[in-house]
Parts: sequence; C-alpha cells; structure tokens
Amino acid sequence: MTMEGNVVVGDHPDLPYYVTGGIFTDETFTKVVPGTEESYGPFEHYLHAENVWRGKMGWNVDNCFHRLFITRWLVSYGAGDA
Repeated sequence: MTMEGNVVVGDHPDLPYYVTGGIFTDETFTKVVPGTEESYGPFEHYLHAENVWRGKMGWNVDNCFHRLFITRWLVSYGAGDA
C-alpha cells in the first residue's frame, strides 16, 4: 500500500481504518516533526474514522503543516521507518 497525494493506494477491505498524521516539516508532507505524531483508531467503519478526522482537523485548521490521513493501516512516523 502506498500514498499518492491524499489517496491510499492498495486498500484492503479487511483492514480497519486509522487516522494518522501530525505536523509535517514542509509542504511535501513526508516527514513529521518529532513529538507531533498522531494516530487514532482502529475504526471498523470509515464514517467513524471520518468523524474523528473532521474533529481533529477542525482544531488545527490554522496550521498549514498539520495534516491527517484516513488509512487502512497504522502509519508510524518514528525514526527508522523506510
């Protein structure tokens, strides 16, 4: 599974949904500022994940480097990730 823009490619219907992200270092949205990582879930239904996503994004609407994604796998932005 990979990310292309904001879209998850290689989605698998048996996996739960997660909301992951944080405050990114720049507009490429590939590297998260250490200590700002966020992850919520797992959620069985997309709508549950979307409700969490909307709520969390609403609190950070003034930060253009804050971004959250709804995925079907848990993303880790920690050191050592490939």
